[in-house]
Amino acid sequence: MHTDTAIENLFNTLLTGDRTAARTLADELCSDLSPEGAMNDVAWPVLEMIFAHYRNDQLTTLAHNYAIRTLRQVVDQVAANYTRRARRNVRVCIFGGVDESMDLASQMAADMLEAAGFDVFFAGGGVANDEIYLECTNRKPNVLLLWAASGKDTPGFRMLIDMFRNNGGHAGMQIVCGGGIFNRVPGLAEEIGANVVARTPRELVESMESLFAPAGAKRATAPGARAVRRARAVA
Repeated sequence: MHTDTAIENLFNTLLTGDRTAARTLADELCSDLSPEGAMNDVAWPVLEMIFAHYRNDQLTTLAHNYAIRTLRQVVDQVAANYTRRARRNVRVCIFGGVDESMDLASQMAADMLEAAGFDVFFAGGGVANDEIYLECTNRKPNVLLLWAASGKDTPGFRMLIDMFRNNGGHAGMQIVCGGGIFNRVPGLAEEIGANVVARTPRELVESMESLFAPAGAKRATAPGARAVRRARAVA
């Protein structure tokens, strides 16, 4: 099935809330594409379509809620078929937007990173900055991932990054952003102090693999992702 057709079919099915039909489509996607391809090239664009249509008042609340919750079922079904890679001993703490669609987008990123061998701690949205700061102090992640935030989340994330920059104590921790508002507003991630920016879950995984490539391995930024040259890891 062509991806454009798959996107259209899945989008229309999700709006009806038909979980059985969505489950069947997920099976078909995983037979036509790799599970990772089904997630990145079909489920992710569909999620962005749902968010855009709802933001522009082109979906009722009922259709939106059907779509998000049924898509979460599809995401769980597809992610169960990911190829699991060896652990990398790289810890990633993920925080995102509080909206249901933003939380699902963050789950997509978390699932793909975990399958790629990263140790993922996914808390989603609504966590206070002081709690995030304390968690990073205690867990010492290699990466703080701010993924799929909405516009209302970014002032808080900006303040959070300033806390890390100003207080120190998190040497070597990379700040990675992407999805959501970071895709819609070019340059925002760089402005608030990100080290790496990625637009999709696949770009995120590829850029993280590059960032933590073994010594001597070729390090290249994933296509579409951006390594922010002027930003540095938290000192």
